[in-house]
Amino acid sequence: FHIALIKKFGKLPDEVENLLDIIYIKQLCIPIGIYEIEQVKNIVNFKIHNNVTFPKMVLDYLIHNPLILKIQNNSISMLVNNISSRITKLIIHHLKKITSLL
Repeated sequence: FHIALIKKFGKLPDEVENLLDIIYIKQLCIPIGIYEIEQVKNIVNFKIHNNVTFPKMVLDYLIHNPLILKIQNNSISMLVNNISSRITKLIIHHLKKITSLL
């Protein structure tokens, strides 16, 4: 869809790119069991359904990235910098990795 928009309209405005990233993030959250995303300052919290249990590989990934990712109380917290154009890309990177480990 993203490529089709670029072919039809050329370079997309940053706001449209950001919106497409957010849609993609929401799609990546579904198989992980994330039902809510909230950003407070430089922390993004992903709330996980109570009945979700992660395979060992996902837990290992979270444990091996302690400066960025933390899991606690049915949520995953991600430390992000304040450059908004890169926040969505960072989130997508980690969610894709977690999804690939499911």
